[in-house]
Amino acid sequence: MKAIKRNLCDRNGMGCAPAKATFLLLFLGFFTACSLKGQAKPWDIREDGNRLLLRMDESLLEKPMLHVRHGREGVHIGWKRRGNTLIMQAIPIRSLTGVVIPTQSKSGVVPQVLGTFPILDASGQGERVAIDISGFLLSGQSYLKKFGNEDVIRGRSYVDRFSASKDEILIHAQLMVREGGKEMTKKVGFSFFILPEPMRPRLYDKRMGFHYDDHWGRTISGKASIVRWRLKKKYPDRTLSDPVDPIVFYLDPKMPDRWKPYVTAGIMEWLPAFETAGFTNAVEVREFDGGMEYQDPVGIKYSMIQWNNHIGVRGKKFQSGSTIKLVIDQRSGEILKCDIIINSFLSLFEAYYVRCAPLDTRTRQKVVPDELMGELLKSLTAHEAGHAFGLRDANYGEYTYPFEKMRDLAWLKQMGHTPSVMTYARQNYLVQPTDGIPPKWLHQKVGPTDRYHIEWGYREFLEAKTPEAELPYLERLIRQQDTVPWYRYTLGGDEIFGPGETNEVVENDNPVASTRLGLQNIRRVLDILNEDKDVILDQETIERRYENVLDLWYRQMQHVMSLVGGYEELNHLDPKGGNVYRTIPLETQEDALGYLLDNVFSPPEWLVNPKCLEGMHYSTNQDLIVDYQKRLLEELLAPRRMKRLEKLEEILGNGNIVESVLDQIQKDMFSDESVGDRNRQHLQKLYIKTLKKALEVKEQDSRYKQYYYSESTKIVFASKSYQLQQMLNYKLSKTKDENIWIHLKLCLMELQVLQ
Repeated sequence: MKAIKRNLCDRNGMGCAPAKATFLLLFLGFFTACSLKGQAKPWDIREDGNRLLLRMDESLLEKPMLHVRHGREGVHIGWKRRGNTLIMQAIPIRSLTGVVIPTQSKSGVVPQVLGTFPILDASGQGERVAIDISGFLLSGQSYLKKFGNEDVIRGRSYVDRFSASKDEILIHAQLMVREGGKEMTKKVGFSFFILPEPMRPRLYDKRMGFHYDDHWGRTISGKASIVRWRLKKKYPDRTLSDPVDPIVFYLDPKMPDRWKPYVTAGIMEWLPAFETAGFTNAVEVREFDGGMEYQDPVGIKYSMIQWNNHIGVRGKKFQSGSTIKLVIDQRSGEILKCDIIINSFLSLFEAYYVRCAPLDTRTRQKVVPDELMGELLKSLTAHEAGHAFGLRDANYGEYTYPFEKMRDLAWLKQMGHTPSVMTYARQNYLVQPTDGIPPKWLHQKVGPTDRYHIEWGYREFLEAKTPEAELPYLERLIRQQDTVPWYRYTLGGDEIFGPGETNEVVENDNPVASTRLGLQNIRRVLDILNEDKDVILDQETIERRYENVLDLWYRQMQHVMSLVGGYEELNHLDPKGGNVYRTIPLETQEDALGYLLDNVFSPPEWLVNPKCLEGMHYSTNQDLIVDYQKRLLEELLAPRRMKRLEKLEEILGNGNIVESVLDQIQKDMFSDESVGDRNRQHLQKLYIKTLKKALEVKEQDSRYKQYYYSESTKIVFASKSYQLQQMLNYKLSKTKDENIWIHLKLCLMELQVLQ
């Protein structure tokens, strides 16, 4: 009260009348007391010497809570008192979908004890209990090691700051950790958060591209809730309405002002998607309030767009890997918080350069213009925002867009060159310089499949009173995939079994024609590198961009290869049954194989020895294209592709497909004009070693049989090895070149081991 009096009466050196001051003080005192009573926190936290005391009302022991290590993960916890000890437990989560989500413990359904804490003197706080949590926080918390394996050095770690609000305790610590044999300091934030009443979940469906409540799981066959924000209409009876509480992201104060409009635009690009679900102004981007002290992290109530850019830091210039960090209430799948973390993004320009330099003169400037970097940053932010709204990285509607529309400006404006910003199609490198397409339409944008998914995930169905009652409405939306193929979603995996499963290329319904166009621009990129190498580019830049060109070439060849033994995934669309997978027509597969043999194993001279690299190398060790050729050959002959071809034989009633494919590869690999080519000789030896491995390696574990060749394929391989031996013996008898003779002899020695 003295502080209040001094503030009121002595402000600006002026006094105040005693009676008026007394009345004012009494009023303020009463008002403050009432306000504090209404805002009383059920817990607090304070330092007591070397201890950090968490004090909370005993009523909180019954409340469901989250304990979160920010940037890593969280765990649902419960408290239990036993005598003078408080026990913290990770508890199985009772989802509103009717299932129990287990803990990380071995049994999963039994609460896992995380820590026991002696109850200390509560210092006259009534029904409150106090515990020291400093040791628990600085112990390394093995239960939160899902994404790291660190050992905390306790004597060199400490709690830095802490705060308490009505529903959250936030603690900042500096941890000295030993990880991977190295010591490093980590700034870590921990939260204890009182969970709100859970919202109604939306049931997970594997035909849609949402994460489910166990965020990092791939897919699940049982019940689960999708991951999404709590959005409710302010006016439920209206077709379009603002939400009661919008999704709000705050800009990191460290973010340079010149990038903020682009980051904001990337987030706001999703507004029309939410309008399809019935929400206007569903998303907001705000500056972080200057009146609030910025502490990273800022707690669960604030979703931040964090600026983690390392431009200017040695060794970090081209670091990439922007991501998001979610905090989820697994009872319902509600997203409580999501931080979007933007890492260094110069790598985005490098990827853009090898795709679009012939289409955008800005790429040739010595200093990349902010406008171009901003466009790339906007697209990146839009992709990460999709994750923030619950969507996965996946294959959305790939191998469905018409090839002829990829250079149609009207189509690109309305539909984009890929149906979703969540794919890894990158920029549209199929456009040719003569098409006159402005560069702004080359970037990935929020597309029709994104709007479709947001409608499915966020539209309210007022007539439905339970999650199960929503299913007929949701199913009607899903059935749109029957007639709009680019609405389809597949998660993909480590096997590229068809052209809808590839990445880093512009997927459409004609991979071979797309690759032909893409190679035309790749050649132009190498010409530009040669033209500019003495003007603005150094050797390191030229070599790095050439390596990026080769990687794009490899991805495009991989796209064509996906047709060989390839299938379309229809994603269980027919409720009455039917094929889940549709074979790629055999004629299309044969055309793709022919294209591969002409271009992978006999790449053009302008790609193998580009003029931009003349005078830069002193050794054949830097012939990088050979490494990519080897990878493609191994993928072409891989056991899983052979088994897909075997299945195609069953489907078509044609038992000679595997033999025909291998016959074409072998004849091309050992053609008369190729046996003396230095690069081709590497591939010939690899081909023979693949035959040898296929025939010698026996299946060790039936669980991994997909990685072994079937007996029928081994028979074909054995037949081909015998035919190859005859072919090489014939060539050996005809050649007069000593080096070729020795190479053929070495190949025969490898084959004779098989005989």
